[in-house]
Amino acid sequence: MSFSIRFLDEPPFIEEGMAPHAHGILSIGAFEEGFYASLFHWSREQYEKQWSGAIRDILNGANKSALIVSFLTPDVASNLEWWPMYRADNVVYFQNHLLFFDQLERPFSAECPVASLRDRNTIAETGDPISEWSLKLIDLETFLRSIAVR
Repeated sequence: MSFSIRFLDEPPFIEEGMAPHAHGILSIGAFEEGFYASLFHWSREQYEKQWSGAIRDILNGANKSALIVSFLTPDVASNLEWWPMYRADNVVYFQNHLLFFDQLERPFSAECPVASLRDRNTIAETGDPISEWSLKLIDLETFLRSIAVR
């Protein structure tokens, strides 16, 4: 499969004095990156619901959405980690971002995270290109169908 986002079948990672974290893997074509999702505010099921909803939004015609891979509320963290998805016709572009809550014009809403998502930019403020990966829309559709049958 060209695209997947999932948690590994292993117990949560617990570091002394920290909330548990679940280890996951995001695959975009040949690219693969691991992540540790905080389980302090969200469960694995809440992350998976957010991912499938974000993918559905893209498949239903939204030009942007995002996969949140580590969420803590602004009262306990300065940022969250997510993978914005930008749709251009039948191609979806992925970028990895940290969203800093103090840089937002309005408070972050976990119920509507896309309200805090900026439009796609391919050049950073430094003038350097922003890393991104792309897939065909059908790859996301295939993934969504595969998790629906579980």
